[in-house]
Parts: sequence; structure tokens; C-alpha cells
Amino acid sequence: MIPGLKGVILFGAENASFFYQKENFVSGRDIYYIDTRHLSEKACLFLVSCLDTLTDKYSYSYGLFPDLLKKEKIKLPVDIHGNPDWDYMEKYIEKIKENCNIEIHCV
Repeated sequence: MIPGLKGVILFGAENASFFYQKENFVSGRDIYYIDTRHLSEKACLFLVSCLDTLTDKYSYSYGLFPDLLKKEKIKLPVDIHGNPDWDYMEKYIEKIKENCNIEIHCV
């Protein structure tokens, strides 16, 4: 077992599932992470949804390893300077959370 850091995006080689790890964790074999500790939780959640588009390309017999992930391209919103628009991503996730809370409250 390997101790891991909180605030990173994890992915498994065998099933190419991505998720944001909010707390410290312990992982086993073929679990990798993207160091996103410098990003907000909401920006990471947005990234996870973008990375999930890769899931169908990989399987148990064709695993997603870090060297393959580095070759992948995902589309992100950009600001007027062509940099990732982290503010937009955070606001987008916040709006989704608000809408979910409203729907849950209505039920």
C-alpha cells in the first residue's frame, strides 16, 4: 500500500476512471495521480468531467498509464490569453451544485 496526497486527481490504469481525492489516501497497484494540489476543488471536479471522456478508450487489457495520459488531449475553456479559464470552471461547477441543491430541496 502506498500513501497518497490529498487534492489530486486519481486514475486507475485498469478502468481509466478519474476522481478527485479530497483527503489523504492509501492506494494499491496501478493507481496514479495528477498533481492538482495548486487548483481549487471545483476546478478539479471540472477537470475530472473532461478527463472522463477518455474512459471508453481504455480497458483492463489496454490500460491507461501516465505515459499514455500525457499524449492525450482534452478540451478546456480558455481565457482571452489562451490560458485555461479556471474561474469559469469553478463558476460552472458551483452552478451545477446550486441546481442540484435546488432540485433536491424540491423533492
